[in-house]
Amino acid sequence: MNEGLSNKTINEYFMLTLYEIEQGTLYEDIEKMLKEYEEREMYLECAGINKAMEYSKFNSLVSITKQLNEYEQLNRIKIINEDENNTRD
Repeated sequence: MNEGLSNKTINEYFMLTLYEIEQGTLYEDIEKMLKEYEEREMYLECAGINKAMEYSKFNSLVSITKQLNEYEQLNRIKIINEDENNTRD
């Protein structure tokens, strides 16, 4: 039976790649490693690496968006508090 993305090898390489990202390894270096695995036709390992890169990029984007939204809210409140004649948006 096909295990899909829950395969043990995929999950091991997913976690290893997340660890490398957390340690500061550049995406460029991980992409080079991914190409090497592709050339060796190690597709389960590639799936884990790719899954980790996509996961990391998505979480980074979510974090940035959240920070920008919080900053926008703080600035809106700050502007309202500075001028009592302003009305809320």
